[in-house]
Formats: sequence, C-alpha cells, structure tokens
Amino acid sequence: MSRISGIVSGRRTAALIAAAVLFAVEVLVFVTSSFFDHIIDHDEAYQALNCRFYGDSPMAMLTFAIGHGWTSVFGDTLLSLRLLARLCYLVTVALPLWYFYRKTADAAWTFLLGAFMLALVQADHILFYGWDVGAFPFISALLVGLLCYLDRPTVARATVCGALCALMILSRVTTAVAGIPALFWIIVAGARRSPECGPWRCAGGAAGGFAVAALAGMLLLKGSVAGYMAAWNGDNIISGHGVGDIADGYLRSMKFAIRFCSSYIGYDVQVAALCILAVAARRYGALLCGAGTVFLSLKRILLMHSGFMPMYFCFIVLVLYAPLRSLFDKEAVRVDRVRYWLVIVFAVLFAIGSDSFLMKLMYFYSVPVSMLLLWRWRRGFLKYMFIMFTVPTVAYFACDRIQGFGEVVHLGEKIPRHNHIYDTPDGYTWIAPVVPVVESLKSQGKSVGSYGVSRYTVSYLLEEGKPYRFQDFHTYHVGSTRRTLAEFCRRYDVLVLSEYDAGPEYGWRMPYREVDSVVRANGFAEVAGGGEFHVYEKRADKRPVTSLD
Repeated sequence: MSRISGIVSGRRTAALIAAAVLFAVEVLVFVTSSFFDHIIDHDEAYQALNCRFYGDSPMAMLTFAIGHGWTSVFGDTLLSLRLLARLCYLVTVALPLWYFYRKTADAAWTFLLGAFMLALVQADHILFYGWDVGAFPFISALLVGLLCYLDRPTVARATVCGALCALMILSRVTTAVAGIPALFWIIVAGARRSPECGPWRCAGGAAGGFAVAALAGMLLLKGSVAGYMAAWNGDNIISGHGVGDIADGYLRSMKFAIRFCSSYIGYDVQVAALCILAVAARRYGALLCGAGTVFLSLKRILLMHSGFMPMYFCFIVLVLYAPLRSLFDKEAVRVDRVRYWLVIVFAVLFAIGSDSFLMKLMYFYSVPVSMLLLWRWRRGFLKYMFIMFTVPTVAYFACDRIQGFGEVVHLGEKIPRHNHIYDTPDGYTWIAPVVPVVESLKSQGKSVGSYGVSRYTVSYLLEEGKPYRFQDFHTYHVGSTRRTLAEFCRRYDVLVLSEYDAGPEYGWRMPYREVDSVVRANGFAEVAGGGEFHVYEKRADKRPVTSLD
C-alpha cells in the first residue's frame, strides 16, 4: 500500500514540476515577446497618444489615465507602455488562477491553466497597452468578485462588485451594455440562494457601490462630473465606430473567422482527433497524448508554423462539454447554471460595441472558472486538450523568441520614444530616412502633420502637441478625403503620408497617386521618402488650392 501511495505521490510531484516549468517558460516568453523587436504600428501609436491626452478620450478614460500616470513615472516610451501591458495581462490571469487554486488546491492544474491562458493571449490577442488590455484587470476582478459573491452572498460583497463594475465601465465604456445587466442579474440570483441576504438589499448595495465608485472616478479623472460629461463630444469620439461601421465590422470578422478556420482546419482536426483517440483508449490515453504533444511540438519547432491556437475550438469545447456530456451520461452532475452563463456573458462582454465582434470574444480569463464547472471530468479529454494545445504553442514561441534576436536591425537611441527597440528591416526602411528629415524641418520652425491611419505613428514619435482631428481614425469616402487633405495642407508646412492608407482595408479608398496629386496641387513638393512613407514640404513659390471638391 505504501508503495502504491509512493508511486502516486511521485507522479503528482513530476506533474507539478512539469507544469511549473511550462508556466515559467511561458511567462518568460510572454513578457519578452514583441517587446524589443516589434516596430510601432498605427494602433499602438493611437493608444499611446490617448494615454498622453487621456482627458480627451472618454471611451476609456480610466485606462488611459493609468497609462498617463505610468508614463509620467517611467517615461513616455513604447517600452514603458509595453511593460504596463504585460503587467495588466499577468494581473488578469493571476486573479482567476488565485480563485481556482483556492477552490481546488491543485497547483499542477493551476500552473497548466496559467500557461494555457498566457499562450492563448500571446497567440490571439493584442500585446500593446490600450483600451483593450487596460480594461482586462477590471473585467477579471469583477468576474472573481462575482464568483466570491456567489460563494457567500452578502451586502458587503455586492457593494464591492458594484464598485468593480463601475471601474470596469470607466476603463472601457462599451462594457456597460452587458456589464450592468449581468451585475444585477448575478446579484439577485445569488441573493435568492441565501437566506441571509435579500435580493433588494444586495441589489441596493451593488447600486450604492457602483454610484460611489463612478462618482469618485469622475472626480479623480476630470475634477467634476460636469467635466467628465463635457469630454463626451463629437471631437473626442473615434470615427468609424458607428452602428453601420460596427455592422460592417461584424461581417468582416465573420469572413475573417471563416478564413482563419479554413487555414488552420488541418491543425484543429489533427489535435481534435488526437484528443479523441486519447479519450477512447483509456489505457493508452497518456501515451497517445504524449506522442501527439511531442509530434506537434517538433512539427512547430522544425517547420516554424504559425503560433495561432484554435481559439474558437477551445471556447466551444469549454462551453459545450458539460451539456453534451449530459446527453450521453444520464447520471452526470449538472453544472451551476448561473456560473455557466456568467462565463458566456463575460466572453461577449468585451465584444459588444467593437467593430470586430468575433475577434473580440475574450474568454481567456474565464478558463479557470470553466474548469471549476468541469472539474469532475478533468482527468480525460480536457487534460489532454490543454496539454496538447499548450505545450506545442509554448515550444513554438520559445524557439521563435530565440531565433528572433538574430533577425532584427537595431536603430540605436536616436528615435524619440523608440529607444532600445530592435525593429524589423521593414521598420528601419522608413524610420531611418524619414525621421531625420522631419526633425530638421521642425528645427526650422515648420509645423508637421500627417493624415490617415498611419499618421498616429508619426504623431507619437515626432509631435509634442495633440494631433489635429485626433479621433478622426477612419476615413471611408473619397470626398471626405479630398476635403480633409486640403484642410491639412492649409494647416501644416510639412506633411507625412503613407501609401498604406490608400489600400482597400484602411484609409482613403483612393489610389495614392490621386492623394499625391491633391497634396501637390495644394503647393507641396516631396522632399524625402522611406518605405511606404513620403515627406512633403510646402513651397513658398506655389499657391495652395482652396478647394478640390
């Protein structure tokens, strides 16, 4: 008997060590990935500018205020904000993992789920700081708060949940659409299960906590409620995110999902088939899982396939596993319906209001909650799925991280807010020739501006003040493009434009040669270029055109 217990104890120790090593490697890879060797793009620059001018960004003012405070202490650089983004993700992952370990006391599973969550983030989510990443800790905190409330409903816990909900909304306003109804639904549902706390008392506590936190947040952010409300004007709301734009984005995200699934269907089916084999052959399940994991890891390392994980497949499995299991196993224990729907609500919470619905289905912070609901089935299919998805992905990113250090160009420390970043050769081709020319023109007292989606990169690196028409993120109509270009030509002495913005996916929806002709007709001449970027200077001997429509 003692021998058997010793074998079991040895296996548990080995599993714990393996899971801990996997988690440690993934944390190291995650923190360093896209940190030093990723060139700034327009999305990252736009979010960084919002941190600089957080008072004019009401859609996520708390998120950007935190970013502003962080850069005030640690410097207004890309590295500073990227470090903040990593910390936000680690906090987001740590909170539900703490709750999971508190319920199960299983360290090996905690490490495995932590590695899976970070690998999923690294494969499918944004890694720079902004209104996506900055809101995750508040969403995760609210999720854990509601779970603790359901464990023991009290007015005090309901009040804390209300306050967390208010902070979440201040960090990303669109979460209010599903967040507020979900808050009071959970509060009332939990109160009905406990004789110690009536639904009205708990709902009142949640409302009070929400109101106090919202009021305190507005006062800290803008000094007054009136000041916060005044920030909600058309000039401070990002364009291209109206109802029609969101509908168009939903359609595009569905097309993307279809292309994504078709591109990786071989990988998904392969992993799913291996998992099914592992479950079907109970005696050899561990052997099949180990062989499949080694095969996939070697395939990814040697062939350097994409690091994407089958995100939708994982979500579908975690959501549908219990209902499907109950169809075939009449004695299966039913999961807690409130907690089950809580996972689904928090997955779509982030997507509502986004112009890319399916790309914003966020469930990585709910994975430990899903596993708590499925805990009695942890030793079969689910264990093999997590291992076979996580280990090859971590192996790929680790090898890619090692290989990536030798394939970049170091720009040195001459680029403002771009210090110590190892950029790709493509990034070097435009930053190296364009920035010195623009800096020289600025030293002559000439005003510099840029137009289009890519203008945020130029604005963040080279401009000090708030960019003109800052929230005019998308331009869909040629007529609007011509008018706005003429407007920029009258306002600035130097323009920096990108050919990328003339493409079909973003920006002007007109050929770049027409953009070039508009700028030249307004008295500008090209003085420098690098990669996709062109620098135009207003010539005194040329007379601007007042209107081109």
